[in-house]
Amino acid sequence: MPGSAVGHAPPSSPGSGVGRWRRDSQALYHGIPVTLAACGCTDGVWDDAWQLLRDADGVFNRFAADSEISCLAGLPNADGAQLSPLLALGVRAALRALHMTRGAADASVRPLVALWRHAVAAQEWPDAAAIAHARAECRLADAEVDDADRLRVDGSAWVADLDLGGVVKGVLVDLVAQRFAAAGVDDFLVQIGGETTVRGLSPTGGRWRIGVQHPLVGDAVWVVLVAPVAGLSCSTSADYRRGWTIAGVPVSHLIDPRSGLPASADLLTAHIAMAGWGRCGDAEALTKALALLARDEADVAVRAVGGEWLHLDVEEDALVETRSYGFAAFTDAGSGADSPAGPAAAASA
Repeated sequence: MPGSAVGHAPPSSPGSGVGRWRRDSQALYHGIPVTLAACGCTDGVWDDAWQLLRDADGVFNRFAADSEISCLAGLPNADGAQLSPLLALGVRAALRALHMTRGAADASVRPLVALWRHAVAAQEWPDAAAIAHARAECRLADAEVDDADRLRVDGSAWVADLDLGGVVKGVLVDLVAQRFAAAGVDDFLVQIGGETTVRGLSPTGGRWRIGVQHPLVGDAVWVVLVAPVAGLSCSTSADYRRGWTIAGVPVSHLIDPRSGLPASADLLTAHIAMAGWGRCGDAEALTKALALLARDEADVAVRAVGGEWLHLDVEEDALVETRSYGFAAFTDAGSGADSPAGPAAAASA
């Protein structure tokens, strides 16, 4: 139940991490773990944050026929469709992701995903003509959201078969963080699945530490991120090896909209860290850049917005890590802070 407090102390000074803390975790969006923690947060702000997160399901859930995004996809032409402020925010984030990743993170990729799912079911590789036809339906690049939150589409009629799952968790994390900050909350954590942003200090008065789980060992930590007091935003991808097989050949479930083909089957996980709180929308989108762009292109895209990255591949059954030069600044070793006492998959004090 939202509103549970985790500790009491005298009123805190900004960034002290000491005061009346609230912390609660819930499973939303069909089981995704969501955690909020905040120091000095009023009942109204706390409850409104949880209500926002619950309401988002009715906007972004593609599995619900009556969600706003599903209703949008049911229109024969999305041009001129009026979007709610929350859906408009999500579509704008998707457009930004599309441009940041040079077309790799495309929220209109569903026609291609459907094509490859059919290929897996039939155990037959799709031909070039089918791939080209599906790619032509991925037209997010032809769209924009105007100042009145209406969707505008250049060219012919377009069915906006969008899936904002690659950006919306980060968008919601940032939105809650912005509400906390606007209410004068200096120390907080907001986490939805693998998207985390923190600001200030933890309940013990120390810096926030985020343990990135080992991708192959459930109870172990691969690396620990230590947040600057000014904040940190980070994104951890799912296991990209989760996928399909066609005629015995492994096929990634992650489809590159630029080529219409599956991503490399060697990528295991991708991680982004960015200085500052409230930047998870960008961080989540950029994990796709690590999966789909060439390594040098991905580095340029991530570093262009001040991010650092870590990439884990499987090569001949061995786990291989590659990271950007500046990633170490966010880690336990780079910060000089103590490691957590044990394995952690989320943030800890």
